Amino acid sequence: MIWRQIALDNPTELQELGGWWHTWFDIEADPDDQQAGTQPSAGWGGMDVDMESVPVPGSWAEAKPGYRGVAWHWRPFVVPSHWDGWTISLRFEGIRRDAQVYVNRRLAGSQTDGPRAFAVDVTDRVRPGGRYTLFVRVAYPPRESGSAASEEDGGICGPVSLTGTRPPAD
Repeated sequence: MIWRQIALDNPTELQELGGWWHTWFDIEADPDDQQAGTQPSAGWGGMDVDMESVPVPGSWAEAKPGYRGVAWHWRPFVVPSHWDGWTISLRFEGIRRDAQVYVNRRLAGSQTDGPRAFAVDVTDRVRPGGRYTLFVRVAYPPRESGSAASEEDGGICGPVSLTGTRPPAD
């Protein structure tokens, strides 16, 4: 579904990427490891074993209540063909807590200490009309000793969208 925001100087279209995403809980991964280009501990192809489906936006609560650690979420997306020449971004309204964003297994961006909103410009990584896979590594570390207990679960807790912004008219 594409929603169009009307603006006079640079219209933006938004494609919602919510729904059920593939999810793999990487219990071998270190949630404190934020090294760029981290790969799943089972390798990219190994995530199909024990894969779950988790709603986005949502949390890990139903699939793995109380889990603290790393999970990989992924889903396909298609860039609309009429976005040629536009700025293309992936927008996240909230991830609990640290995130690395990959397009076709290549790191595109990251953020730490969520769940604040952030965007990753993928204009140079995608082409209008192309089909891609979005992977998001979410790390939600265990509580530190003495820290206040939190009832929150990790996950992609806010909407995710693909946005295209037309260049300003001359």
